[in-house]
Amino acid sequence: MNWLALALTTSVGFALYNFFLKVAADKINPFLAVFYLTLTATVVSGITLLILRALNYLPVVQTSKSGLTFIILAGIATGVADLLYLILFSRGQSLNVVLPLIFALAVALAVIMSTIFLHEPMSPVKIVGILFALLGVAILSKY
Repeated sequence: MNWLALALTTSVGFALYNFFLKVAADKINPFLAVFYLTLTATVVSGITLLILRALNYLPVVQTSKSGLTFIILAGIATGVADLLYLILFSRGQSLNVVLPLIFALAVALAVIMSTIFLHEPMSPVKIVGILFALLGVAILSKY
């Protein structure tokens, strides 16, 4: 599967994820929701890992100390973000406002961090894109 098809499929997964979180937010305690969300993701990942290993698509499971460290940090960030996200929804915030606001700002911050810390190239087009994303955040935060 090429990168674009994979990205589009991932977008569908994230759309479903956000929709289901919004629907569940006022029906479950946010802390318990994050626990079940993480548990479910762990089970799905574990089963996928076992299947890929059994089919020899994953012949060697490799990890490094720094890789494990950054994955743990990403897990902490995800847990905190999911919890805050659910709290926003449980307080009645709209998906069609919260989602674009959070993701536009997240994209802008990720691009800036990748430029500063990973030394990935920054082009004028990317700068304009970040400015549009931030403009969108400003507009959405007013409504």
